[in-house]
Amino acid sequence: ASRHEGTPSLAFPPGTVCSETGALAFMSAFAATSRPPAAASANDSLPESLSCVPLQMLTRIARQSRIGDPDGCAAIFALLTTSRMVRGHLQKALTLLGLSEIKFFTLISLYACDPDPCTPAELARQSRVSRATMSDTIEALRDRGWIDRVSSESDRRKRHIRLTPPGRSTVERAVRPFLTLIGRCSATLTSAEHRALTRSCAQLCDHFQPSA
Repeated sequence: ASRHEGTPSLAFPPGTVCSETGALAFMSAFAATSRPPAAASANDSLPESLSCVPLQMLTRIARQSRIGDPDGCAAIFALLTTSRMVRGHLQKALTLLGLSEIKFFTLISLYACDPDPCTPAELARQSRVSRATMSDTIEALRDRGWIDRVSSESDRRKRHIRLTPPGRSTVERAVRPFLTLIGRCSATLTSAEHRALTRSCAQLCDHFQPSA
């Protein structure tokens, strides 16, 4: 007998749009009558190394209810799981260097412009964070003595940000272990897989870019 035997019927007509309340009620009913397996099945489309109960459940719901494309859901869930794992390893490495991800990328942006300064708005855009987040980051980096504020040559009222010598040394000290760890992560894929992954990620990013 199927391990899904006894679960509620999920045969929604193609194209059915459920209300938020209805979708939540359906998911609750499904969860109450279905016990997630310890490992992903072939029908769940998620390899065991990427599986976790919430994503298994969502993939199964997508497959049985026709809410969304199940293979597409599995691909995005795999990306989310992998992203969290890779990011977690990178953040641990940065923590050992006294940095966070946003602090490190801000220093890298300034290093790329060095010796010219950057505006806070430019740094926020380059790091893809809000102005408020960048403002807090700038203050934290300034407290460490890694950056300094300088007046704009064209408008003395505006303040720009530039690296200090200790900030430059911090970047140069952090880059090698960071790139070494990136290399270890990417070594599990072939060159062709690197290019395919980059293209897929670029397509997803393009989807979220604001329309011209």
